[in-house]
Amino acid sequence: MKKTSIFFSVIISIAITFLLINFFTPKPDIVKKIKELKQQTQPSLDTFLNGINKETSFYDSIENLIQKGRLIEAENVLNQLVPRYPNNTHLHALKGMFYDAKGQYDSALIEYNFAVIKNKNPYVLNKRAITFLKLNHFDEAIEDFRTAYAMNIDYSLPLAQTFEKINKNDSAIKYYKLYLEQYPNAKSIQQKIASMQSH
Repeated sequence: MKKTSIFFSVIISIAITFLLINFFTPKPDIVKKIKELKQQTQPSLDTFLNGINKETSFYDSIENLIQKGRLIEAENVLNQLVPRYPNNTHLHALKGMFYDAKGQYDSALIEYNFAVIKNKNPYVLNKRAITFLKLNHFDEAIEDFRTAYAMNIDYSLPLAQTFEKINKNDSAIKYYKLYLEQYPNAKSIQQKIASMQSH
């Protein structure tokens, strides 16, 4: 019995000592650790983000050439880059925009289709849908706008406009209302809904 009580006394002493050491030992400052980690990773993150910004800016400059009708310059750039980077979906989307601007809709669709197969994203789906509209392929345009809308609610607006264009007012109103949920101050959309509902 005496041995048992000595054993328990030793165990309790060890436990108390452990608790006291644990209580008085300084804990690592989590905020300090986070700052240290940020300092270690920030240069790499900055380099990565700068690369993305430069690439985006480059793509935007090509798109700007196309939108301003400077098609020869855009074509020269695209003809150099697409063969070098044949799997770059953004370049194929830009080439689709180039063909669309020239009125070569079938060629535009070929480029957009390639981009969509490689990387289905709302930007390319929207561009392809616009080309489908120019060809009066409303079902295909609606399908692309719906897929884009599933990824980004902003595409409810072109979807609503397409339904309105083909006189499917109930569907148009539905998507205009969904757009208004995100942009409640869009007065022109509010007026459009009121006008459509009064007919």
